[in-house]
Amino acid sequence: MGVFLTESVVNNHALFESLQALTGTQIGISRIAANTAGGSKAKVISTQSIPIAAAAVHQTGDESKTFQ
Repeated sequence: MGVFLTESVVNNHALFESLQALTGTQIGISRIAANTAGGSKAKVISTQSIPIAAAAVHQTGDESKTFQ
C-alpha cells in the first residue's frame, strides 16, 4: 500500500518500517525481504508506472484498461 501511495519503495520503507519489521519477524523473513518483496509488486501497479508503460507501447489514453 505504501509504494502504491508514495510511488517509492524507499518512501514506503520510511513510513512503514516498524510494521514491516514486525510482519517480517512474524512470518520468518527479514524486514528488508518484506520491504523488497512487497515494494516490487506494488511498484508495478503504481499510478506512476501504468502511464509510463502505456506510453512505452503507444497505448496512451488506454491506461484505465490496465486496471480492469
